[in-house]
Amino acid sequence: MCASRHAGEAGLRPGGFTLMEILIVLAICVGLVALVTGVYRSVGRSALSLRSGGHEWSVQHQLRSQLLHVFVAPPIAGRQLEGQASELTVFSWHSRGAGSNGKPVLARYHYDGTKRVLYYQEQALPAWWPTATFDLSLLRYQTLQSAPSQLLNGVEDLSFRFLPGDATDIGEAQWRSAWRQDGAPRLVELHFSRAGRSYTLWFETRSADG
Repeated sequence: MCASRHAGEAGLRPGGFTLMEILIVLAICVGLVALVTGVYRSVGRSALSLRSGGHEWSVQHQLRSQLLHVFVAPPIAGRQLEGQASELTVFSWHSRGAGSNGKPVLARYHYDGTKRVLYYQEQALPAWWPTATFDLSLLRYQTLQSAPSQLLNGVEDLSFRFLPGDATDIGEAQWRSAWRQDGAPRLVELHFSRAGRSYTLWFETRSADG
């Protein structure tokens, strides 16, 4: 009796926390979780931004080299390049691993918007001089089956566009979202965002007469 009375006088409650106190604690916990999540995302973006630059330059250098070394000899002198908004394939003398010192390759760039990754695959062309022909459909299938490598991750809104060789200017109306015709386009445009930065790159291509 005496102990209970003294507890009441001292402001202590043997019955536990009130509902209001529990709600306040829950609100504080939710706030802390939101704060930590925001800090984590900010640190992640900052880290990606610090690493950016080198990878973008590497992709730019590789694409430029491959498009300037388009393979125009038979048996694929017609359709040297194909593409759409999320994918680009090009026959090129420039290999990612061997540069221009090896066989020509079929190079494939593919953007996965769900994973936010730009992938790359390549397949060396077989010897063509004995027969001057080979199975392009088989070569494309082999390229699709090869192990992809990641060129860029954390990529947003990546897309390719193509400017025909006979375009009179580089206005918006002249650009195409897909390329499925003989010959290479005059320019290939690559646009993407990464680590809070936006990139728009233009690449010249080698034509059959140049």
